Parts: sequence; structure tokens; C-alpha cells
Amino acid sequence: PYSLLSTPPQSALFTIHPTTGQISVAGTLPQLDHTLVPLTVIATDGGGQKGSCLVDVSIFGDNKYPPVLEKREYAVTVNENANISTVLCTVRADDKDLLYFGQIYYGIVGNAYQFKMDPQSGDVILDKHLDYETRKSYRLEV
Repeated sequence: PYSLLSTPPQSALFTIHPTTGQISVAGTLPQLDHTLVPLTVIATDGGGQKGSCLVDVSIFGDNKYPPVLEKREYAVTVNENANISTVLCTVRADDKDLLYFGQIYYGIVGNAYQFKMDPQSGDVILDKHLDYETRKSYRLEV
């Protein structure tokens, strides 16, 4: 069977199923932005031999804040002869949440036309050649 080595107060937060070893939330989790709870799992075989391992449970707070963009609109002028992979502008945003919920990933909503976006940096990048005679402007939603 499986069991948790009791280390209050963390031991009150979780239970372990004695047969499957599945760890479940048992109590109310702390209302912090991030908490790391180390748990020691004990496995006992039919002969009474024991083994153990450490399980680190990361508890993240709520996603409380939406990202705030630096600007509501960006205007860019580009020559139709610009090279593929040219960075046309960089969209910036900030999120007050900590850790995972504060990480911002950027993307173009809908049709990206001749462009692509770096999801980490916010760079809007020319992905295909432009032709002024075919199309004079583009509007992208990020």
C-alpha cells in the first residue's frame, strides 16, 4: 500500500489512495500566488519492505489579472521589397500575475496574411513577400 509521510501542515492538504497511489487534494489550499509542498510517498510491499520518493506539488494562485498591452494600436510602414523575416514591430504587454499566470504568449488572431508572430517576444514578422499593387494595407488583431 501507499501512504504519505506525515509532515503537518502539508499532510492535511493531500491524501493518497492506498492501492493506486493517486494523490488528491483533501483540504483547502492556501491562497498564495505560489506554494511548493513537498510530500514523501511511502510504498510498502507484501513483505513489509518500504521504499519512498519525494513528490513536489506546486500550487499556483488564481489568474487574477488580464494582460495589459502597452498600446492599443500599432501603425507600421513597410516597403514591399522588405526581406522575409524582417521584424516590423514588437507588441508588448504586462501581466501582474506571478509565475505561470503572468507569462504572456503572443499570437495573431484570425488570418495572419503575410505575417507571423513570435509567441515569446511579441515580434510581428514578415513571413511572405508583399505586393503593393495587389494589396496596400493589412489589419492584424493580436
